[in-house]
Amino acid sequence: MQKIYTLFFSLIITFSLNAQVNNITIIPGSPLSTDFVKMVVSTTFTTSACNVLSSSVYPTGSYINVDACYNDGGIAGTCSSIDTFDLGMLSGGIHHAVINVKRVSPGGFLTCPSTVLQSQVSSFFVTAVVGINSPDANSLSFEIYPNPGSGELTFNYSITANNATAMFYNMVGETVKKINLDQNSNSLKADLSSLSKGVYFCRIETPTLSSKTQKITISE
Repeated sequence: MQKIYTLFFSLIITFSLNAQVNNITIIPGSPLSTDFVKMVVSTTFTTSACNVLSSSVYPTGSYINVDACYNDGGIAGTCSSIDTFDLGMLSGGIHHAVINVKRVSPGGFLTCPSTVLQSQVSSFFVTAVVGINSPDANSLSFEIYPNPGSGELTFNYSITANNATAMFYNMVGETVKKINLDQNSNSLKADLSSLSKGVYFCRIETPTLSSKTQKITISE
């Protein structure tokens, strides 16, 4: 009988360790350095309850780590949770938000363990705001397709300013390509075949309008 109880308790602990981060959403979608940025995280566990008991945010360079400690009622059954964590106002450039999922064991007296069950990273670009935006700041828009794509991509854009450029950055913030945009046109074909497979950020910059950024994925 003692062996059966021990096995049953081991199964409960094993179930409670299973955690899955389903999705990370950064709000707003294209943040400025003047925005207060939040991270919305969707998680699923194999036991309930699964509410957040405590969380802490600590930046390390361009990485913003969020330790989230979830409750564990020890009851078998799928439990889902959607939670929002404040990242604050961030400087311009590429940032990496990291969610570290931890969980209190049943009977653990609500003490959050040091063990991380799962981590997931979401990278995003924050556009630096310098001075006051001009009244026609909204006169800049663009889209890139196909996205994901490879080789030649199409840019559709509307820019009411001279000397506009499309700057491409890799995940560590290095400039990998620069394309000059013609104000009198609204479309161009961009050869990105020189870029390796991965995630990049394209930012349209002009001397007078607010810059805008879009994440693109280069596939094989």
